[in-house]
Amino acid sequence: MKCKGIYLLTCKDHGEQYVGKADGEDGFWGRFSQYGATVHGGNEGMKPHKTSGYMVTILEALATPVPGEINEMERLWKRKLGSLEKWGLNKN
Repeated sequence: MKCKGIYLLTCKDHGEQYVGKADGEDGFWGRFSQYGATVHGGNEGMKPHKTSGYMVTILEALATPVPGEINEMERLWKRKLGSLEKWGLNKN
């Protein structure tokens, strides 16, 4: 099983933040591969955002998460870091 959890992307140019979760079968590796292929990973708040890149921070890692645990952790980190505010890149 691949490691899953919560991560933070910080824009290198402007400092805006995006909090996300890696909860798919391939965990962090699978999620970051999506960013490598698309730059925005399918996130609406990141699609129009122009940047030279993002810094990646793993906020929490879980080898075997309990169902629903990652969703709650993601909501908590979005609130803690204010990524749903005007300076953040989260739209949900």
